[in-house]
Amino acid sequence: MDAFEYRGVWWLTSSPEERVVGTLFFDGMSAPRLSLDGSLVGASSAINRPDEHEIVQGMTATGTRVTLLGPMQIHSNMSFPGLHTTELLADMAILGWHFSSVSEMRFSLMRFRYDLLDEWLQLSGFTRDIDRAQNTLIQLSVKYRPPPSHETLVANARVKFVFDLSGNETTFAHTLQQKTFIEVEPPGALSFEAFWENYFYHIQNFLSLGLAAPVRVVQIQAHVARETTTSIEREGAIQRPSTVNIVLASNSPTSAKATVSASDMLYDFPEIKDNFGAYLARWIARADILSPVYDLYFGTLYNAETYIELQFLSLAQAVESYHRRVYAGRYLGADAFEPVRQALSQTLLQQRLGVTPEVREAFIGKMKYLDELSLRKRLKDLLLTLGTLHAPFISNTSLFVAKVVDTRNYLTHYTEELRENSASGVALIDLTQQLRFLLEICLLHEMGFTDERIGQITQRHRRYGGFRRRGGGA
Repeated sequence: MDAFEYRGVWWLTSSPEERVVGTLFFDGMSAPRLSLDGSLVGASSAINRPDEHEIVQGMTATGTRVTLLGPMQIHSNMSFPGLHTTELLADMAILGWHFSSVSEMRFSLMRFRYDLLDEWLQLSGFTRDIDRAQNTLIQLSVKYRPPPSHETLVANARVKFVFDLSGNETTFAHTLQQKTFIEVEPPGALSFEAFWENYFYHIQNFLSLGLAAPVRVVQIQAHVARETTTSIEREGAIQRPSTVNIVLASNSPTSAKATVSASDMLYDFPEIKDNFGAYLARWIARADILSPVYDLYFGTLYNAETYIELQFLSLAQAVESYHRRVYAGRYLGADAFEPVRQALSQTLLQQRLGVTPEVREAFIGKMKYLDELSLRKRLKDLLLTLGTLHAPFISNTSLFVAKVVDTRNYLTHYTEELRENSASGVALIDLTQQLRFLLEICLLHEMGFTDERIGQITQRHRRYGGFRRRGGGA
């Protein structure tokens, strides 16, 4: 949401008659900040015992109702003579409604706008007609019709695109902008947290994977779930849902790209529109199993400035976790391994070995993982399963597997004997990129992309192509 500054009066729900003048600030990125000409709890309490409130309500000078969730005092100043001022940071600001408790905050539908959504969607409602005669402009007409909403059903919720038109004008300039939202309407009312955890967190990751870039939430709208959130129109009983704007700190880096070209995307909407609902539904459904893999992959995408060593370790862990969760796999299997484990444990109990109880306990603790496939084995099996899909960026699978394992071991333990065979510098950057490519292919496969479609993506994508042309990696 755009930055704003709202002057108004503010109060606690427990003492609505005690109102304090102040200003609510939002800079478009940070948490909403409330600056008060006084204190909501009295001067002595504000200085000696800073409070965190569940709810603060307010009314702006223009008559907008505001609910602040979880505002915590961050500063208090008392001057003699002078004014007592306090500042609070809120977890969330809801513009357009007064809630008295967190349990009341339930919504029937919610809309999120992302900064790169229009580039990914590639749908515009604008048409232009230019009338020229002998290179002289006679007339310019611009028309707007909202594009199709492409409604689909995902995880029992109605999901569609909603388009809004905004603009401003002066005597000599007119500006129009299409703003696109993704709207989710579940079968029943949900809290903001439920909307985020069940839908929009996954939708944001789905977009980020397609764009191969971080995306940032720029606006959130919601309909308040309440039996009567309406105004009565004249004599009629036309009911209108109360729409609120929800403001919170951005969950994405400030360095998010301003635009992304189609050649940099793994997939855009025109490419997947015929199967959009199915792909998104499977992406959300697979989160039950692949949530740690998602977190590790997007953790590197949203923190691209992190040391390359940390990115490599995160992606190596993600690939290993992906194989474990999707393909499982053990050397012997639980039933066959149990007698082996018991025999090894009995051996450690033999007095002639001279193993102390402390060492014995440590060894026995490690035994339960002995049947787990190693990273080397999991990488080999995964590459075998993918067939030739990895060929555009991994030419020598044996060298790749060995280098990943050796580098992971060195960066985990940092012993000198492991340093020689580990990757560093440009080689580490290339190896990290190969792991990223490998994981992206796995995630596309989990969404339901065919091998043919995945192969087409790796052939046309600029990042994959650039890596291939310069002969990077193994």
